[in-house]
Amino acid sequence: LLARGIEPWITLYHWDLPQNLDDRYGGRLNAEESACDFERHARVCYERFGDRVKSWFTIN
Repeated sequence: LLARGIEPWITLYHWDLPQNLDDRYGGRLNAEESACDFERHARVCYERFGDRVKSWFTIN
């Protein structure tokens, strides 16, 4: 994208909870545990792509 002059806008969650997390937490019923996993997911994404992505959205 960047090589073509397209600025990426990243949405970290777009109502597509992975099946293994849905099975583990019963969807979003275990909010505390799923929130910890989401925080970890957001940190990893930022660590890997933060130098190239300026626009981040948590939930769409």
